[in-house]
Amino acid sequence: MKKLLAMLLAAPFFSSCTSTKSMKENVSLVGEWQVLTAYGVSTEEAATKPFIEFQDSSKMHGNAGVNNFTGIYTLTSDSSLSFGNMGMTRMMGPNMHIEDAVVKALNSAKSIQSKGDVIVILDADGVEAMQIKKK
Repeated sequence: MKKLLAMLLAAPFFSSCTSTKSMKENVSLVGEWQVLTAYGVSTEEAATKPFIEFQDSSKMHGNAGVNNFTGIYTLTSDSSLSFGNMGMTRMMGPNMHIEDAVVKALNSAKSIQSKGDVIVILDADGVEAMQIKKK
């Protein structure tokens, strides 16, 4: 009984340690971000400059280079990132390889890291999927 009581009293301490340890810089994604690269592909030549706009309400939208997309996102205190309920227009345009890379990065997103003024989105294998910079 004493062990159980000690574990219950210690649980809030350990859970608070976990949340403060993660997300060291308290990065906020809210706002508009320019997509710089997606899986190593530069977005410089895109017909429309790819961007993602994150809202306080966990909604997001943007442009992948040709097509617009919308959906929801979840960012946790341990830097996990996921996108869901995604919808996208389906037009063809120039430099579709850029759009394909951006869409692949969105679908693969698992976590973020901050590198100065650039946010790096990583996939499940820890590979850099996307770099974004606040506009």
